[in-house]
Amino acid sequence: MWTQTILLTDAQQEVNWSVEVRSGPFFVAVDCSAESDCPQTTLTLTEAGGTVHQATERFRIELSGNLSAGTHTLSISRDSSSGDLSLALTTIWLDPMGGEFLDAPSDLPAPGSDASAWPMLSAVGCGNYTACGDTDRGAIGSASNWWNGSLADVDDVDSLLLNGSEGDVFEIELVAHSTEVTIEIWNRTDDDLHMLSSMTHGLAQLPESDSRLVLSQPAQGELWLVLFTAGGEGGMYSLNVARHAADLESGLGDLPGIPFLSPEHTTGVAASGHLDDDDDAGDMLRFPAGSRSRIHIEWTSSAPSDLSLHVHNLTWDLFTTYPSTVGSGVELVLPEGADGFSIGFDNQSSALIWTLLATDLGPHDAGYLGDATDHRPTGEADAAAMQEHTGASGTITGSLDVDDQRDVYLIERELGFPDRSWFSTTLDSEPGCCRVSIEQLNTSAYIGWTTVASNTSDLVGMSTSVGLELDHGRHLLVVEPVGPMNEQVEYTLLWGWATPEAEENETDGEWQDLSGEFRNFYILIGVLFLSPWLLIFYWRWQDRGTLRLEEHERRRLARLRERLVAADVDDADDPHALEDALRSLADTDWEALILEWGEPVVRHLTEGIDLACWRLESSDDSVRLAVGISTGSDSWTLAALRFQAIEGAEWKVGTVVPEVMVEGDELFLGELSANSDRFLRVDLEGSAEGLDIHLSGLVAGNPIAAIPTRAVMLEEE
Repeated sequence: MWTQTILLTDAQQEVNWSVEVRSGPFFVAVDCSAESDCPQTTLTLTEAGGTVHQATERFRIELSGNLSAGTHTLSISRDSSSGDLSLALTTIWLDPMGGEFLDAPSDLPAPGSDASAWPMLSAVGCGNYTACGDTDRGAIGSASNWWNGSLADVDDVDSLLLNGSEGDVFEIELVAHSTEVTIEIWNRTDDDLHMLSSMTHGLAQLPESDSRLVLSQPAQGELWLVLFTAGGEGGMYSLNVARHAADLESGLGDLPGIPFLSPEHTTGVAASGHLDDDDDAGDMLRFPAGSRSRIHIEWTSSAPSDLSLHVHNLTWDLFTTYPSTVGSGVELVLPEGADGFSIGFDNQSSALIWTLLATDLGPHDAGYLGDATDHRPTGEADAAAMQEHTGASGTITGSLDVDDQRDVYLIERELGFPDRSWFSTTLDSEPGCCRVSIEQLNTSAYIGWTTVASNTSDLVGMSTSVGLELDHGRHLLVVEPVGPMNEQVEYTLLWGWATPEAEENETDGEWQDLSGEFRNFYILIGVLFLSPWLLIFYWRWQDRGTLRLEEHERRRLARLRERLVAADVDDADDPHALEDALRSLADTDWEALILEWGEPVVRHLTEGIDLACWRLESSDDSVRLAVGISTGSDSWTLAALRFQAIEGAEWKVGTVVPEVMVEGDELFLGELSANSDRFLRVDLEGSAEGLDIHLSGLVAGNPIAAIPTRAVMLEEE
């Protein structure tokens, strides 16, 4: 079912292999193109049942007839084995898995009628434009469908339906045939049937160069193949059919014909696609590039079409067009400032297959696409299009030629590196070709950048260096030729920031370890430093952890109690004496206060609050109290104290120091901070025998009440 080359090497006289076929006609041919060097060659086909088909000739050998189903042996042998022999083998037989099983109908179905009784070719193709680019488009390839059929006589006609959708492109190749065959292409719609084209292929021979058809599925109706013999006798034919679906051409379906919508493709990678008759927009691919990039383009087209090239520099603009072409190879240079280009196929004369290979030939200055700019930037807008070179050091490679007379690079002294101030570069290139300059810029304004200072290498080419002190900001490296350039010259720039090296400490003589002579001194100093701690440890051991009050502390606490009793809030000479005494109590150790003043008349101690009350003095109708409150790790809000009478009339809160809000037998403290102490002197008026103290408030938003279990009984005192 195809044509292949068979090679018999110098010492090889025969080659054979097995073929599996189903029952039906067959055709095998062997062609020798060596002319006078073609030996006598025998072609043998041995059926599994023993039947032999054989023929011997020098230039062309043919076998035809009918085969039974099974696995048969095909062999080719020659009389002599002198030298290599190349033969072309053509085989056509009925494949067990496909092809014509029953004779295809001779007539096409009428317009609009049912065509389910006709055989249908459901073919596949190579895939999207990148997968098709990887295949040899000179052949249909393996991603296709085979159809082997027979024409019994001149009256036998085969009608086949091509299964496709609008926009699909078909490749149809008559791979082999044993008689003259005419192929007609028909379009059938619901109300019409008309022929699109017709082609006749000559007698059995090597496939002609025009044996392949490229067709597109019509927008309306179906595409049909009609095959019949044109040579006056029956024979066999072998078709290879591929269908390229429009919606599989790219990831987004059919390739668009607009530059900014087309997918980006990589230079140096082949691509291939298809255009149907009605694709007016065409196919287009977009490529990355740089300023003045040299691009080599090779393309083919199975039918005449226009190839257009657009270039992007802020906008997409048409650069050049190659009209009504079927393939060529060109090399061109993109304009300055370009950062991309696109290539498109359109204005096709018929359905076609195109191939494309765009290669970027450089330059690649500083490792980027295209040529470095020739112009010094005059502001932020110009600098935005340039690549900045930052860091401590780096390497830049580039080239100059006849059309490229200057390369300008942007460097930056970054903040955060105060030691980087001296910048130097070394230019390596051919002797006498070019020089390098460092230019310091004033970039304080958005536009209007100016050159403040510069330094140019003294030597020309080969290896020459130059340096300059630079401020923070952006500056320039400029490479220029010394004279006219006749050819391309490549160069390398090695640049870097000089940083001061740390000074090495130079010592004379040898080091000697004398620490052993100071051991006793170290021990003595250690004892002196630790002696105060030894005394403190002894005191703590003697006290066994109990709290001891010094005599001056006892006197201080006694004076504070006396002041609380005797101090008058209305004393004009010392109006703050009482408040100062209460603040001093708040700064006193709580346990020390209890140790000196004695146990409070009432105390409420929990994990979160310690409430203590001492009676300072009392009479028949009043009592003066010192109230201390020590909070734990939680703060209190909306705190209040209530003095509830026992056995008598209610108490009335009189004078409170420090001053707080008072109502009846209750005073309002407000907020009690966490881990704090607070003291108040409270004067109560009344004659009850005792009182209960209630502390209430909110802790973490929850209401809390602290009530001592023992009341204050004044009559007992």
